[in-house]
Amino acid sequence: MMDLRTLLKSLAAGVGATLWSARRSDAALPKARITRVKCWAHPSMNRSFNQSALLVTVETDLGITGIGEGGSPDLIRDLAGSVIGQNPFEIERLWQHMYMDTFYPPGREKIHGQGAIDLALWDIKGKALQLPVSDLLHGASRNYVECYATTFRPPSGPDSAAGAAPPAVAGTALRERARAAMEAGYRVFRVDASIGGPIVGNVFSTLPLLVAILVIFAIMLTDFFDTMGTVTGVAAEAGLTREDGSVPGVGRVLLVDSIAAFVGGAAGVSSNTTYIESAAGVAEGGKTGFTSVVTGVLFLLAIFLAPLAGIIPSQATAPALVLAWLILGEKFAPLQLAGFCLLLSGIYLASRGEGGAKS
Repeated sequence: MMDLRTLLKSLAAGVGATLWSARRSDAALPKARITRVKCWAHPSMNRSFNQSALLVTVETDLGITGIGEGGSPDLIRDLAGSVIGQNPFEIERLWQHMYMDTFYPPGREKIHGQGAIDLALWDIKGKALQLPVSDLLHGASRNYVECYATTFRPPSGPDSAAGAAPPAVAGTALRERARAAMEAGYRVFRVDASIGGPIVGNVFSTLPLLVAILVIFAIMLTDFFDTMGTVTGVAAEAGLTREDGSVPGVGRVLLVDSIAAFVGGAAGVSSNTTYIESAAGVAEGGKTGFTSVVTGVLFLLAIFLAPLAGIIPSQATAPALVLAWLILGEKFAPLQLAGFCLLLSGIYLASRGEGGAKS
């Protein structure tokens, strides 16, 4: 057993050895300055994929170049101005300098760029001392790094370069890719439905037509019930419904709404459909198509006032939505709902529809 005195002596000796080793490594470092920072983007990098494949090099006047990875070209250019001319071995100070060198504090993206330069600086220090970087960071924390291949692509033939990413193989089924990944030594096989092109033999490629039909059908049902609810409520407010509650000419209304939705989708905008705010115009006496024309003209004029409208908080526009729902809520009067319950339902429905206020 070790007594307390021996334990404290051992701890003191370990700390002293660490500090002495750090002083010796710092003393062995020559004077140096960072001369240039460059970034290299892979020519086939997928810029729509939210990962960085950018290589960063930090050059010094000693002829030693450090290599890092991360960030984006514009962030690296901005950070380069903070480190060029500095001592590459003052890594911790340079991190703080990059972090605080601009007026605005950096976000996650800029810190990612800082990490690329930080990796390169540690690489420079390890090369200058001729030591593995892990020795400078108190030892290695692992012996290997687990790798995986997304939708693994087996080599197409003997021309595939060793260590290079194999080219795509048309017609390779999902199970064949999984088998090839295991045979290549991978312990993890990751499946992705979009990266690397379509995977033959999976549900996304064998049933594309059915999936498309189901998606279109679901959107159609949503738009249909949205329109029917709005048309029924607005028609009841205008007094245009029959005794049985049906709306005359509803077929023409649905046809116009369908054409508007189709044109809106083709133009790349949100679905053009009937809106519950029409009840406010009907309550003021508007019952013809001319009301819609006037509303459309006013919307065109309002485009120029959009920046001013953007400063109005949602708390100020919410009461208007509550009133619109209360107007339609009057049609529940035959159900003998209490006024207070009607008010609560109007507030709830308006809060659920804030920003669009569609039924």
